[in-house]
Amino acid sequence: MLFEEKEANLLDDLRLVFPQEIFLVNDDKETVEVFNSIYDESEWKEWTDASSKDAPPPDFYNDTQHLMLEVMRVDDHGFKKKGKVRNPNYERQHKLEKELRDLGVMDAYPNLQHIVINAVTDLPTLEDHNYRYYRDNFVRTVEHHKQRISLYRKNHPGSKLIFFVYDESSAYFEAERETNVFSNEGEAGTPHAWFFDKAFLDVFIGSDIDYFVWFTPYKHFQHIEPPVSLPRVCVYRCNSMTYESIEYKPSHMVSSEA
Repeated sequence: MLFEEKEANLLDDLRLVFPQEIFLVNDDKETVEVFNSIYDESEWKEWTDASSKDAPPPDFYNDTQHLMLEVMRVDDHGFKKKGKVRNPNYERQHKLEKELRDLGVMDAYPNLQHIVINAVTDLPTLEDHNYRYYRDNFVRTVEHHKQRISLYRKNHPGSKLIFFVYDESSAYFEAERETNVFSNEGEAGTPHAWFFDKAFLDVFIGSDIDYFVWFTPYKHFQHIEPPVSLPRVCVYRCNSMTYESIEYKPSHMVSSEA
């Protein structure tokens, strides 16, 4: 199984993040306690894994603290075309996984539990890392899981609901010019503060989700002067937002991996 396709692996990855890389958007006692319940290794032992296909949703629950957790993945590759969602990166990963199986690699290493594949799609940058794809994929994925909130609450009445998003997208800039004329040579721009981007926040702030944990392990800004340090994990209490959101121009957004 690919590493990213097992929900518990994504939470294991979260617990490798340094505390200074975590931004508690709501830095109150309850938010800290809720986040620590999944971040702290000893507290995580209180959780039950219900992520198997035959188990009732959501993916994890904690009867001690009356919490439940739903896990999802998003990236900036997937897009919807003719009513069908496609993701060239995931397709490439599964193709390479099949090739490994056909070559007998899995049989040669029977104790191999998880596989991490860095799939290169060879697509042009604006097709491989696309802000519009990213925004729409994020909204589509979160909205899909929001439609099941009543079921989560029915299965675990009285429990607070946490959405955990494992975001595999690259970092972005908002360039001063539209991206179709972006040269990547001395171009002026501003790093994308995804954690305050209105297009993303509107889907979960003020919703029936109680807490939202947004993990972005692959956002890196390279070759920036002065250096930019941004969080890898952002934690929100969805019924309380004290920061101003930011509206970005989609036509000006370009991946840092351009």
